[in-house]
Amino acid sequence: MAPLSQFRCGVDGAEALERLKDAPLPLGLKAGLPTRSFHRDIYLDTPDNALGGRGIVCRLRIMADDRRVLGLLVGGSADNPPERWEATVQELDARRALEGASEPARRLRGLVDPALLKPRIELETERWTRLVLGGWLRRAPRFAFVYDRSTVRHGGLARTFEELQVRRLGPGGPHLDQISSALERDHGIRPLVLSKSGRASQLIEAMTGEATARMIASQRAVALLAVDSGGVAFVREDDGLALPVARGSGEEACRHLLRYLFGSGVGDLTLLGSASGSEERATLEIWVARRIRGRSDGSPPVPVVWLTLPEALAKVGTPELRHRETLAALALAARLDVGSVIGERPFPNPR
Repeated sequence: MAPLSQFRCGVDGAEALERLKDAPLPLGLKAGLPTRSFHRDIYLDTPDNALGGRGIVCRLRIMADDRRVLGLLVGGSADNPPERWEATVQELDARRALEGASEPARRLRGLVDPALLKPRIELETERWTRLVLGGWLRRAPRFAFVYDRSTVRHGGLARTFEELQVRRLGPGGPHLDQISSALERDHGIRPLVLSKSGRASQLIEAMTGEATARMIASQRAVALLAVDSGGVAFVREDDGLALPVARGSGEEACRHLLRYLFGSGVGDLTLLGSASGSEERATLEIWVARRIRGRSDGSPPVPVVWLTLPEALAKVGTPELRHRETLAALALAARLDVGSVIGERPFPNPR
């Protein structure tokens, strides 16, 4: 089995990485202060993951000084170390760099048509590097301890992860597996099996789901009929009265409105129904809140106007009550005869 040339460990957060990069190195290794750098990596693949599925990584690295390095890594096995080709390129566009005459570009063309490749992952990395020097005059670098804080962006979201990479740069002890064992013993960190691009892919998959959920939530809204002593709570807007409305969906959005109105999210919630959305209005859920609990001093944080349902319906279409969401909610309330359930007196401080 070929000896290790490097390994990577996951680090649990930015604070842990900060402590680790300033801590003494394991096994008595000595290094100077860490040097800081920045770069951005663009990983390319086909839409059907033709490279990644074969353990191949194609990456364009853009350095802070605007140098561009095209890299191709073909994964190896237990008996064969991975093959790596890198070259500085002049092209500003990653796709153009793949069509050039550099060694990694030429090798890549034997694996896949470069025209099929597209940027799949972008990583922004803040890096600190500590070099361990060896030899009689301690001039030749023997190991590099590389501390990375990488950010991946997708769908308007961003996630950050931290890693430590230990690389062998020259001959001399200790063995990398000894360093790995010492790091696990001293700091509780273990080598990673998943590549950096693999970790980024997992985060992108999670962010895709979150972005989809946010998009769906942003296209929905809740309108709340907060009931007290036969009345319904309205808030005064610049152009009249309106039922309280918030973006989102479900009970949590309703309890957000209760906290906004009364200083407490406590209340019995019932979904009355929904009104289909349009180009001008999100899909609207209409909820009824009863047995509301207000603040201990009885004063609501937001001024509230209480109207009975007949009073509110009488104002429909007048300049005082014309918000689209409010009209849709009141129309459903009237159709379902909500007046039969709002005659209760659950709230101790009416109007």
